[in-house]
Amino acid sequence: MSKIENTLKSEVETMHDVLAAWFRGDVPADRTYFETELVHRFAEECEIIYPSGSLLARKEFLDPVFNAHACNPSFGVAIRDFKLVALSNDRELATARYIEDQFNATNTVPANNSRFSTVVFRLTPNGDQARWLHVHETAIPSSVAALRGASA
Repeated sequence: MSKIENTLKSEVETMHDVLAAWFRGDVPADRTYFETELVHRFAEECEIIYPSGSLLARKEFLDPVFNAHACNPSFGVAIRDFKLVALSNDRELATARYIEDQFNATNTVPANNSRFSTVVFRLTPNGDQARWLHVHETAIPSSVAALRGASA
C-alpha cells in the first residue's frame, strides 16, 4: 500500500473511531474537543450525501453530530474493503471508497447496516494529511450485505 493509501485509510478509520466515540459518550462533550478531533477533518466546502439522498453542507451535518454526544452508548462502526480509486496528476485530490458497517445504530434502519462510501479528499503537498471534500454514501440492502458477508 502506498503512503497516500495508508494516509487515507488511516484518516477514514480514525474519523469513524472519533465519531463512534462521540456518539457513545466515550469522549468529552465540549466544543474544543469536537472542533479539534472532528470538525478540522472536513474542508469548509465539504458536502455529504446520505443514503436517504439528503445533501448537506459541512455545518448542516456537523451541528447535529455535536448535539448527538452520548446519544448511543452501544454504537459501533467498522471500516472494510478500503480502496484508493483515483489520484489526480498533481496529487492534490484523491478519491477512495470503502464499506462502513454500523452496529446498534439508533438513527438508522436497520440498526445493523452497511453502506458503500465514496470520498473525495484534498491532500497536503507531502501527502501525509487529507481533508474530506465530498462524501457520498449508498445503503447496501440487507440481502446484498448478507451475500457480501456483512452484518446488515
